Amino acid sequence: MADCYGPAFSIRLGAHQNLVISSWELVKDCFTTNDRVFATRPRSLAVKLMAYDHAMLGFAPYGPYWRDMRKLAVVELLSNHRLEQLRPVRETEINLFLRDLYKLW
Repeated sequence: MADCYGPAFSIRLGAHQNLVISSWELVKDCFTTNDRVFATRPRSLAVKLMAYDHAMLGFAPYGPYWRDMRKLAVVELLSNHRLEQLRPVRETEINLFLRDLYKLW
């Protein structure tokens, strides 16, 4: 679709208008220069009910709470030390998932 419509275009998925970006340079620009514009997701009743009134990081609107949660996630959950510390947990979960998947097959 990028060949036909260019590196950035909008597409309607259901009731929502979505922006599709297929150029690395534009993606970098969106997440560095214009990150505040793209940080907030549309609010919906389903997200409000399932995400504790938009309190989960992926669904929280941009603001002080979002910045604090993002900082906490990056520093505490996604640091190299923490990822290495949690490696056995990830491996165990993958093995359990694969075992359950093979049982279905």
